[in-house]
Amino acid sequence: MKSILLFITNIQHYHDRMNVTPVLDELVGEDCWFVDLSDTDKVLRVEADADKEPFIIVALEKLGFCCNRFVHDC
Repeated sequence: MKSILLFITNIQHYHDRMNVTPVLDELVGEDCWFVDLSDTDKVLRVEADADKEPFIIVALEKLGFCCNRFVHDC
């Protein structure tokens, strides 16, 4: 079952986003993710099965980016 997964990253610029594109496209599919470069936390929003979460984190870390699960407490 697909969920919306949110991550705080340090993806800062367009060229950073281009570096993660092939990896994220392969992991979760094209058009299933978005990095908000205008947000302070550079939030990565991914539509994928929840079990993909650790793979996304590891893949981005291998590329040299920080990627932490976004936790929202109400």
